[in-house]
Amino acid sequence: MRHLPSGEEVSVFGRDVVLKRVQGPKVAAWSQALLAGVQRSDEFRLPRPILSDDGRFEVDGWIATEFVEGLSSLRHDPATIIRVGEVLSDILSDVSRGDSLPVRQRRDRWARADRFVWNEETVTLSLQADALNARLRSHFSEQSDRPAVVHGDLSGNVFVDPSGIPVVLDFTPYIRPKRYASAIVVADNLLWYNGDATLTRLIGHDEDGLARALLFRLVSEQLGPTSRQDADLANYHRTLASLGWA
Repeated sequence: MRHLPSGEEVSVFGRDVVLKRVQGPKVAAWSQALLAGVQRSDEFRLPRPILSDDGRFEVDGWIATEFVEGLSSLRHDPATIIRVGEVLSDILSDVSRGDSLPVRQRRDRWARADRFVWNEETVTLSLQADALNARLRSHFSEQSDRPAVVHGDLSGNVFVDPSGIPVVLDFTPYIRPKRYASAIVVADNLLWYNGDATLTRLIGHDEDGLARALLFRLVSEQLGPTSRQDADLANYHRTLASLGWA
């Protein structure tokens, strides 16, 4: 067995199977069952969720999926990532059955940041971060989008296999408008991957979505471990300036 990079969770690989220790077993089981219902798509592929011998998708905090070899990151191709994410969301929303409550009960810092963005939870921020919060919220607008099942962390989790087919890993579910997940991809590129303001064309210059996406990343960093409590806000100031929002 060997370890694989997997954010703040633990993944190991052996015999063509990836075993991942998850922070939210109920959400992981729900997600694996949902992904297992997705039929093959010409647009992308998903690693196949693997059941345990007794028919469970999660066992003692671990899940299993097939290992896909020879992947290359699409991190610097946000247009493809957004397209794949939107198609995936359409499919997941079609196949979704049953109660999505496990997703809504997540307590990790990303889930808390997401709820803060959508006025479902309060979070205490530093004075500097709260000033950015106010500035970003000034770009919010009232929308009546239909909630969908979305992958909320696409940027670093869409790859391409040796045949050129995009592969989506580490499904991180949220029940939010589809445009929000796409805007997070643009926000990530602006903050961390040297993207410029022209990328907003990929989301139809959706100011509300982008402001929410940037706030989501800002707050999730502020809620991080002690070493991140004073997370560098320079990227946010730079990004807002590039958008003319300073």
